[in-house]
Amino acid sequence: MLQEGKKSVIELGSGGAQFRELYDDRNIDYISIDLEPYQDLSIKIDLTSGIPIKDDLIDIVILNNFIEHFSDTHFILSESLRVLKKKGKVLACVPFLMQAHQVPFDYVRYTYDGLKKVFDQAGFADIQIENPMSVSESALSLIQSSLSHAKQSNIYSRVKVKILKVICIFLFHKLKFNDTDKFSIGFNVVAIKPSF
Repeated sequence: MLQEGKKSVIELGSGGAQFRELYDDRNIDYISIDLEPYQDLSIKIDLTSGIPIKDDLIDIVILNNFIEHFSDTHFILSESLRVLKKKGKVLACVPFLMQAHQVPFDYVRYTYDGLKKVFDQAGFADIQIENPMSVSESALSLIQSSLSHAKQSNIYSRVKVKILKVICIFLFHKLKFNDTDKFSIGFNVVAIKPSF
């Protein structure tokens, strides 16, 4: 399946592989893995038994909004480390302040320090974690998400929700908040498999 001379990328819990076109490159071998039989899925498997790839073969493992849906974080991070080549990278995007989704398969939320610890315990090095949104953007996203789930049974309630969204955008644009890693919709993680 993997061709020599190409970068190998696997995406765990890929779903419909919404970012697949990013890997449509003749120099990249992209493998999508999921439990459900999505169209164009490379491998359909229950990952609780492990990643069905030999040791030290993969350049990049992508965990895009996946960790929260896997009940054993240490196991899946250890498996990711196992299949990565030395100096290979795991790229993860994980939610923090976000509603439960894909219930009943939504298990955990990690803080900045919690992510640092679980990636470190799995054996990764050079762990970089960033908050991709400012406090204002995170708060606005939460409010907009809440308003989107508000009951909008008639035209009057739909108009009220739209007006509230505009007011929130205006307020958060005008107000200045100190940015901090302690308030975030989620985190992006880049971690590397050590070369020793």
